[in-house]
Amino acid sequence: MEYLPRTQPVDNSIHRDTVSLDDRIDQRITHILGKTVVPMFNALIETSGEHRKELIALRTGVQRLRAPRSQTADP
Repeated sequence: MEYLPRTQPVDNSIHRDTVSLDDRIDQRITHILGKTVVPMFNALIETSGEHRKELIALRTGVQRLRAPRSQTADP
């Protein structure tokens, strides 16, 4: 009984999707960018917004210090 299946030809062909190499490379790059670069850019955008707010607050403080004070100005 075991002899019969062993004498039959075996299909050794590799069953793959017909996706081209370029498509597979594009998918891999997209996956890598989505996992690494996009989160990094999101973090940079978030911190740049925070830095911008801090710089505006510092500039406002400097402008207040430079402005003549009405309390110290005697005519």
